[in-house]
Amino acid sequence: MDKEALFVHIAYHFHPEMGYDVNYMARYKPDHCRMVVVTGDNLSLWKTDAEGIRPLDERFTAETGTEIIRLPSFKTGNKKAGVMLRGLNKTLNRLNPDIVFYHGLESVSFGPSLFFQTRKRYVSGDTHTLFSQFRDLSLPGRLYLYGFFRPFIVKRMVKSGRPVFYTALENKRVLTELFGFLEQQVFDNEICTDTRLFYREPVDPAALIPGWRPAKTILYTGKSDHFKQPHLILDALRLVEDRIDFDLNVLIVGPENEAYSAQHYRSPFRNPRIRLVVHPAVPNRELRKYYSLADLAVFPRQNTLSALDAQACGLPVVMEDDETNRKRLAAGGRVYPAGNLEVLAAEILSFLQDDAARMQLGAAGQAYVKAHFDYSDRLRALQGMLVDDWRKSAKGR
Repeated sequence: MDKEALFVHIAYHFHPEMGYDVNYMARYKPDHCRMVVVTGDNLSLWKTDAEGIRPLDERFTAETGTEIIRLPSFKTGNKKAGVMLRGLNKTLNRLNPDIVFYHGLESVSFGPSLFFQTRKRYVSGDTHTLFSQFRDLSLPGRLYLYGFFRPFIVKRMVKSGRPVFYTALENKRVLTELFGFLEQQVFDNEICTDTRLFYREPVDPAALIPGWRPAKTILYTGKSDHFKQPHLILDALRLVEDRIDFDLNVLIVGPENEAYSAQHYRSPFRNPRIRLVVHPAVPNRELRKYYSLADLAVFPRQNTLSALDAQACGLPVVMEDDETNRKRLAAGGRVYPAGNLEVLAAEILSFLQDDAARMQLGAAGQAYVKAHFDYSDRLRALQGMLVDDWRKSAKGR
């Protein structure tokens, strides 16, 4: 029997109760494989610290067998990819892994480590970056991308033939057209959902949210910040609030940014039948309860993993129009032109007023996601492919 492979995932952020792809990959590992996640100790995104995260890390390890190593880290800038991990190379040299998978190949956080590790180990990784995120790339960012990442790291990975992965259809083109990877080494690892975790179930909303009132409910899950801009839901509703003649809850579930909330969540609606409810973040395994109490999910900016989770729970979804969102909502939702609040308001109102259409689209989206975007055994197969490829390359040396 082949020896057990040591597979290390490197992620600048890791919270064992969230639903990122690294969480699923660390949970659904292939046979004969030891898994380790190396990440940072900066947990400000979730307003917790080392003491708060330790029991969650320990529970994740007990449930999955995957070890979590947290390195000292510091944050640069306001983007989540700007977390620098101290001692990453030293840790990798100590672990001596067989396979290293970087979650965010292009991240400056991983640049030096990628440079030193690509010749020493079997290195692979993915990108989550879309073309729109390069529009405001700073001069240092452009220098890194074109002066270091492409000519040094990509060149080495192309020469080695190691596979790299896209997590959305658009960033397949980012890997080939912008970064310069070869078509034949780029593979599909599109973001999915886990229908064993996300499904519709009967819930008692009052038990979940104190003071809950029965009403039609629009749900947003995720961060409240100027990237995701959930306040656009409120701005759109203000355009049509005079036409809402039923009780309506707007439920926002996720880590609250106090400055953002103060700016966007404090102004009441003129229509007293519309109520905003802001609820703290909940563990990923609990989110299906909140999807199950809602009638419609709206994610007004960018892309989000939550759109697939919502559809798996039978919710229709509204998102802004781009290539990735059109594919994810092909059967279970609608897109609106970015920035056009009038269209967003019309889409929301049409869903709220037409119960039959809303339920029909929710059921269609649920079936579509299960058929095309279900993690199931997909991640074990994907990582198993890397293990098999490593074994072949190792025997060939």
